[in-house]
Amino acid sequence: LFRSSNIYDRFNFGERLEIGERRIAICESCDKYIKIVATCTECGCIMPLKTKIKGSWCPIGKWESEE
Repeated sequence: LFRSSNIYDRFNFGERLEIGERRIAICESCDKYIKIVATCTECGCIMPLKTKIKGSWCPIGKWESEE
């Protein structure tokens, strides 16, 4: 099935978490971010999810896609 015995490593969750933490810190300092619902008013996304997706980006250019 999986070549790696650790599913955590197989799907690069560690890397995604690192990317997400860096991006969410940027979002939390932005005036478009609504902390109580963790949502961006510019794109409408739920940021704790969007920030962990390598191919996602900020529509106002605060962070770019990692792909």
